[in-house]
Amino acid sequence: MARKSTPTPEAIPTQFRNVSPLGALDVPAVGRIIQPQEVVAVRDDVAALLINQPEHFAPADGEPLGLPDSDTEGSDR
Repeated sequence: MARKSTPTPEAIPTQFRNVSPLGALDVPAVGRIIQPQEVVAVRDDVAALLINQPEHFAPADGEPLGLPDSDTEGSDR
């Protein structure tokens, strides 16, 4: 009889982007306010909570941490 596989810790992202329509979010589990579009790295236990809030947080593994670069707006190409 085959057992159901449980998700491995690698399957849960450890970086999230604040995509909430509410803007900046105070996240006690992270210990600070996360700005709109900011990418933060979180512990596995916090990631397990954020993954269930897609209206507020999107997986962002591999993206640079912090706020997106706004210096490219209006620059010459």
